[in-house]
Amino acid sequence: MFRMSAPRIAVLAILFTAAGISSGGSPTTRIVPARGEKITFKKVYSSDRLKNYTLQKVTKTSFTLKNTKGLLTATWEGTFRNVATDEKQDLSATGICKAHSSRKIECTFDASAGTVNVTAQPNHEVIVSIPMAQGVQFSREAEGIVHSEILFGFGEDEEFNNTFRMNKVR
Repeated sequence: MFRMSAPRIAVLAILFTAAGISSGGSPTTRIVPARGEKITFKKVYSSDRLKNYTLQKVTKTSFTLKNTKGLLTATWEGTFRNVATDEKQDLSATGICKAHSSRKIECTFDASAGTVNVTAQPNHEVIVSIPMAQGVQFSREAEGIVHSEILFGFGEDEEFNNTFRMNKVR
């Protein structure tokens, strides 16, 4: 039987933890940027998924968190499609965020009826979710016309509960 001394076990435990191998695999993604930094997460839905979910409006989305002098802000951009015509529009929303911990942020967006929760996941991912009965308004102005779309949060059993799993952009 192979035996290891306590100091060797301690050193290996530190090395495995630093490598993200300890108890559960990959390290949790850091979502609170350092001062002056920004972190972006992105999701693009495949054409196969959009064929299977014909009422899904969001075709791609990105979520950027920025720390400017200690103020944490978010820009959420999305490409929305008109499900009847398949026409697409690029819209965005901006908000101010509060970090509840290094793994969970809550953001309130301009002209919104609520908040968004951003939760860190392993493997450089986050889950961005709109709580039930709340919403985020995305918009842009082009040639004097304001184009907008609102995403609402729904219960867990809804087909479209507006929870987005996004990957960190490297």
